[in-house]
Amino acid sequence: MKNLTAIMFAAGIAIFSHSCTPKEEKKQDEMVDAFVIVNDGFEPSNEVTDYSNDLIYSEFEKQYAINKTKIKPWRDKAMIVKSHADELINFMEDCKIRILETASEQEAIVKKNGARTINLSKVDKKDNQITPTQIMIDEERGIQLKQKIHDFSDFLIKMIEGERGNESVTLISGLLNVEDHMGEEGDFHSWESNNFEYLPLMAVITILSKIQGDVRNAENIVLRWLLSNISMDDNQTLIGFCAVVCPSDAKLNYGEDFKAEVFLPLSQLNQNVEIYLGEFEKSTLEPKPGAKKLKVTDQGIGKVFIKKPAVGKHSFKGFIRANVDGKIGVWDFSVDFLVE
Repeated sequence: MKNLTAIMFAAGIAIFSHSCTPKEEKKQDEMVDAFVIVNDGFEPSNEVTDYSNDLIYSEFEKQYAINKTKIKPWRDKAMIVKSHADELINFMEDCKIRILETASEQEAIVKKNGARTINLSKVDKKDNQITPTQIMIDEERGIQLKQKIHDFSDFLIKMIEGERGNESVTLISGLLNVEDHMGEEGDFHSWESNNFEYLPLMAVITILSKIQGDVRNAENIVLRWLLSNISMDDNQTLIGFCAVVCPSDAKLNYGEDFKAEVFLPLSQLNQNVEIYLGEFEKSTLEPKPGAKKLKVTDQGIGKVFIKKPAVGKHSFKGFIRANVDGKIGVWDFSVDFLVE
């Protein structure tokens, strides 16, 4: 797991380990405040991944309503993945709350839609290094988190290993890497010490937010694999199956690019699909003039990319074509998004 301290504190980590001059104290304050910005960047990114995962879970429910017998094994696996991921996310959220409560930073804990959430701008002593160390190191929550991440990674990899290939396993291993490492002088640094010991409260909260995002991204990789493995028996109808669209976000800020992935939850079609933006002739199922063919990955995923769309409401539609037993099948889709 990429260590944020290596990014944010490469030039100034020593400031936190010795007495500071006034100039160094100002620099320390600026670096700690920067974590508010970084964390605020992680939160929307995590929400986008949550949204993508929710779309896939909704698709499982939709397909389950159509064919319970066929979909149940894959839906059940998806629900187990969700349960494990939620448990890990909630543990990290509890760590954040515990740190803030112990540090008497209750004002930073606010309620949103009935749930507790965190507003880091309301944290008073952002450079508090004692409390995070107490909670994550002395109370061994860092060690517990390390084991939970390791177990979750092992669970996901065992589910897909040998089924989808090394690429997804490599991605999950990278996202959920909790290996200890040796320092430049040969000294040992545990994962939990490297991420939580004697770092400012703001840094620790931000690191936990990043790990939460990594967990959701790993969850997303496996959910896509599970959905793509919904297969058809010889007697199973294609009616009811829908193209799945996972947008980067339903609302963008001006200047951001729009991205989306489009695919069918039918594994044996993934190697033999064409995905288009535009319309098709209903009589022939051929693309209409102007329809744009998308590049499709080996997993049957089409990538939609719209560079910096203008302010306002946008919509696009398209379709997926596949040859099934010598017959052409078409599944259409549409997406709406807003640029502010």
